[in-house]
Amino acid sequence: MSSSMPGISFQLQSNRVYIFHSTILALDEPKYIRLLFNPEKKHLAVQACARRKPESFVVPRYEPETWAFPISSFPLSKMLSECCSWERDKTYRVYGELHKDYHLVEFDLTQAVIYTEE
Repeated sequence: MSSSMPGISFQLQSNRVYIFHSTILALDEPKYIRLLFNPEKKHLAVQACARRKPESFVVPRYEPETWAFPISSFPLSKMLSECCSWERDKTYRVYGELHKDYHLVEFDLTQAVIYTEE
């Protein structure tokens, strides 16, 4: 898969979700995003927000050498691992599909693969 495709990874052991910069670029670099989860379909969406909301996250300013967008959440990691039957000591990665009309990238978590650094 190309690094230009919108993506997301889940480091369950450290309770972190990493939003790829390609996902932020696909959403036209919003200032805020929020996560939407559908447990029945096992889909997660990253949606751009025009303004800050209680459930939104501030997107960090892009710095090419050091840019990272981790979201730390034990409840989210636990919910995802249980819903998707993921192993808590693994890292999972999945690429998504842009839905421009809804300002979101949708990820089918059933397509996630275990990520291992080589």
